[in-house]
Amino acid sequence: MCRAQRAIQRWKTKAVFQALLDETGASGPYDLESKLIEAYGDALGPRCSAFDRMKKLGQPDLEKKLPRLARDPANASRWIYYATLYAPEALGVLREIIWRLLDPTPIAHLELLELFARWDSGPIVGRIIRVVLTDPHGFPDEDAALVGIGAPKQRQGLTNALFAMRFAETRSNERQYHLHLLSAMERLAGKELDPDLQLLGVECCDYLATCFGRIEVPQSVRRNQVIELRLGLSAYLGADPFGVISGAELEWCPR
Repeated sequence: MCRAQRAIQRWKTKAVFQALLDETGASGPYDLESKLIEAYGDALGPRCSAFDRMKKLGQPDLEKKLPRLARDPANASRWIYYATLYAPEALGVLREIIWRLLDPTPIAHLELLELFARWDSGPIVGRIIRVVLTDPHGFPDEDAALVGIGAPKQRQGLTNALFAMRFAETRSNERQYHLHLLSAMERLAGKELDPDLQLLGVECCDYLATCFGRIEVPQSVRRNQVIELRLGLSAYLGADPFGVISGAELEWCPR
């Protein structure tokens, strides 16, 4: 759990840096420094590697450091402090819903509803496919899920997939949970990611497999069903979650 929290904090710092670039129009750390020098001059002190560390390493833990930035005399802190003054909207990414959804701490249905009410996603543009789920022996049942694929802002699409996954978690619906987990991982597995996902990338794909590759099932579930779930997750984690799509449907069955 501690490693998961550290990973999320690194991604938050990287997300703030990307948001600083987006808001200021800077092309990279050096260009951002140049814009700040033009705005604040000698108040910044000598150039330093603060923004390089934010971009490459996700350091420092910006969310924890924010309350102290204005009082911290360190050179790097001054640069980060003035950057947040220059582009204050960049800090808005710290309040994004995705960070709680990436937190493997158990989440209650009521909290999920509150998060969903707060989520300002705007219209999600992309394809929606209806996925027909089958039982482990290949017999169709009534279980189906709607999965969105593609979105102009990929972090928006990832957030939607994580919402669906965690709603399935609260209902102990292991097959829908697994499907939406794979949908989230698929968004992170591409070689060419847009800036919204470059800060997460393959590292986050592995993170999802590690932190969410298991699901707690009710004690009333028969033991052989638990074994089937584990075998299904072992066979499919990291694989193409969509397999062969025919028309608007997809047949999915854990092996």
